[in-house]
Amino acid sequence: GVQNGALRIATSPIRFGYTNPYGAAVTADREYYSLASGARFSTLHDVPTIWKEPERTDCTVFPAREGFVDILQVFQKPTDDPAWVAAVCAESGYLWYALKDTTVLPSTVFWMENRGRHGSPWDGRNACIGLEDVCGLFADGLPESAQPNLLTEHGVATCHTLSGDAPFVVSYIEGVVRVPGGFDAIASVRFTDGAATFVSESGIEVSTSVRHDFVRGSTL
Repeated sequence: GVQNGALRIATSPIRFGYTNPYGAAVTADREYYSLASGARFSTLHDVPTIWKEPERTDCTVFPAREGFVDILQVFQKPTDDPAWVAAVCAESGYLWYALKDTTVLPSTVFWMENRGRHGSPWDGRNACIGLEDVCGLFADGLPESAQPNLLTEHGVATCHTLSGDAPFVVSYIEGVVRVPGGFDAIASVRFTDGAATFVSESGIEVSTSVRHDFVRGSTL
């Protein structure tokens, strides 16, 4: 089986994040939520829950909070370098990463499902996570994302206006890199010409070749 905390998740620095707003902690489809509804937070290490104890939880580890399914969204700070999200699986010796341009994809949605969906066809069996870079409103779809909403009130774009004058381009990079023993969660990523260096909290560095300027419009 998969141990709690088998994945360590990190992103480039965020402005803030929000948990998914919902009406009830248990839905008619028997989905059970553990995070507080529509709660703002400043770090993934300290996210509000529905409980008195623990009142807050660490969403940088997965699986966690068995028996629940939760959604949150974080909004990365714009910088000259690509924004990033990454997950380290130390037990299997690899990290996965994704790079993006925040002017195109300003946020990342975390779908955390740990045996918390009891309707068909899941029946409480699935334990999986989705890390999705988006320009949207949580999991609410196009109509809600295209209207004024909780996120646009805070200056976060949740849709793009397309025209027939020019194509709309989303340049995105994903990759997988081997990591040595002792490489834990990612503390930072350093970008140099044609390369990215992932620095772990334990101080270990792993570099990989990547044309990261592609996400800002450079051609390959």
